[in-house]
Amino acid sequence: MLAKLTKVGNGAKLGDYVQVGEKSKIGPLASIGAGTTISDQVVIKRKASLGSNVFIGSKNKVGMDTLIGSATRIDSHVVVNEKTLIGKQVHVESRVTVGKAARIGDGSFVGEGSQIVQKACLDKGVALASSGKALGGWRTRKKPAGVRIGKAAAIGAGTNISKGTKVMTGAKVGKSVQIGTNVRIGKDAKVLDGSTLPDGTVVPNGAVVGTGGLTLGDCGP
Repeated sequence: MLAKLTKVGNGAKLGDYVQVGEKSKIGPLASIGAGTTISDQVVIKRKASLGSNVFIGSKNKVGMDTLIGSATRIDSHVVVNEKTLIGKQVHVESRVTVGKAARIGDGSFVGEGSQIVQKACLDKGVALASSGKALGGWRTRKKPAGVRIGKAAAIGAGTNISKGTKVMTGAKVGKSVQIGTNVRIGKDAKVLDGSTLPDGTVVPNGAVVGTGGLTLGDCGP
């Protein structure tokens, strides 16, 4: 069902039971899977592809050649830049920016206010805490900055990263790592599998932390 003032570009394909809100735009050759909901004032660019039963919140932008997997939810005021890959059953909260050619693995959670920079990669089941929420769900009155994942950084499967943490350019974090609030992981640093970084930890540029391996799954070389 298309609401009023909606525009659908040439060659775009919409599956059964798709709902598109008011003043939304679907670009040429885009593909929208069955049962997907696109809210008001959304822009879906050329050749973007959304799987079945996806939810796209209001005032979002989905870039050209981006792929979004089935049953993924993207809340309002999110910008997903071109050539990004977002897996199945991902939840992206409001006011998140995802850079060009980034990758977010199946089942991941990206909390409110997070920034995932160009070519950064999250493997399956990664959790980035909301800007005003610890991973346990407790909300604070003051909202610090969300998590920031730098350019070409990689995060292994099952890793949890709490609010206010910055992972700098080229840093690698292995699987099943627990990272506290306001941590800084320096440029090209490595945090090995199963490590725990307490609140406020600073990992210097190029340092290696932990004694395990470095498992990056789909984010590996």
